[in-house]
Amino acid sequence: MSLSGRKIHLFDIVNYCFFTVLCVVAIYPFWHTAVGSFMTFGEYTNTRFLLFPREPSILAYKQIFEEGDIYRPFLNTVAMTVLHTVTAIFATSYVAYGLSKKFPGQRVMMALFVVTMYFNAGLIPTYILFKQLHILNTYMVYIIPSLVGVWNLIIFRSIFVSFDQNLIEAAKIDGYSEFRIFISIVLPLSKATLAALSLFAAVAMWNNLFTSLFFVPDPKKKLLQEYLYRLINESTISASSTVQSVEYAGDFIPKETIKLANTVVSIVPIILLYPFLQRHFTKGVMIGAVKG
Repeated sequence: MSLSGRKIHLFDIVNYCFFTVLCVVAIYPFWHTAVGSFMTFGEYTNTRFLLFPREPSILAYKQIFEEGDIYRPFLNTVAMTVLHTVTAIFATSYVAYGLSKKFPGQRVMMALFVVTMYFNAGLIPTYILFKQLHILNTYMVYIIPSLVGVWNLIIFRSIFVSFDQNLIEAAKIDGYSEFRIFISIVLPLSKATLAALSLFAAVAMWNNLFTSLFFVPDPKKKLLQEYLYRLINESTISASSTVQSVEYAGDFIPKETIKLANTVVSIVPIILLYPFLQRHFTKGVMIGAVKG
């Protein structure tokens, strides 16, 4: 078989079909969540599989925004995501730059970092440590423990090791300190990797559930994922054979629809980051993989 002079093999057809099915399987849960959040009470109770809502309704969104419970965890999550991304990427890249230099004990120090990828102290020792550091139930508990990500550190280090040392030596001759070299030369030459790993760091903090759940009892300092976790748990515990609903503006909204609307609100902001960082994503990750 040929198309416009190009021969198409059976493998190409099977490949395209396989990845098309894979894309549909991956995308449908997001589509189902978005569509379900616009369902009316009657449509939700009578339909189990729907590609488009017949009578789209935004009552669920009006209800969650007017109720206002989502605002505090949403703003906390945005603030912590921005702060975590900036501080973690800077700290991780700076440590990686130091470990890219040769000095006594450098291999041992790198090995100690790698060990933390596979072993941790456990929940109770971690809780005791945070308490002794006085970061328990503070915003710093979101930032300090994840300040240096080992996987990101390995990628950064593999890039820094491959840098042209003549450029670094020339900067030192001109009187640049190591910190100024890092800020003025190293970071600007690592823009693609910075963008890709910033996305990883932002997504990790945005999806952070356990830190908020176990180490932050103050309701005013909770994050969005715990808010969704409790919302889903409450609707699961209170579920019965009949569809649970909430009365709003003279109409009824299924609790499941409200749950889906909250989920959509939590997903959209982080998804909006991808178009801005997509062109750097593959290049930034592959540089570290190839040069490492």
